[in-house]
Amino acid sequence: MRKGIFLIGSCVFGVVVGGCGEVNINTQQVQQMAESGLNTVSESTKEFLKTNEYAQKAQEIGNQVIETTVNKANERSAKVKDNAQQLGNQAVEGATNFLSGARHEVETQYQNMKQQAKDSVKNDLNARVNKVFESF
Repeated sequence: MRKGIFLIGSCVFGVVVGGCGEVNINTQQVQQMAESGLNTVSESTKEFLKTNEYAQKAQEIGNQVIETTVNKANERSAKVKDNAQQLGNQAVEGATNFLSGARHEVETQYQNMKQQAKDSVKNDLNARVNKVFESF
């Protein structure tokens, strides 16, 4: 057991001092591993940035679509409002004209009936007066 501890201890001491068997890694390997890791991170970062750029462009396009849609809806709403206002004005004008015509017609009929009533009373009165004078 002491022999195993000695070997482990000497190996650990050897790593600290200068290496022990395969545990010794040269700086070129470390540099290659670091560069490989950086390249992987760099590629991932490029992909992320490209994806992020696409997402930003999609968001910009989406915002433009929303803005255009809102503007068109507002324009159409204004046109519909104007059309409704014009139709309302036409309806009021038409109703006013109709009522004016109806009033004129009622007034004309009233005047005619009034005249007919006067004529009827006058004719009836004349007929009675004539009867009275005929009887003398």
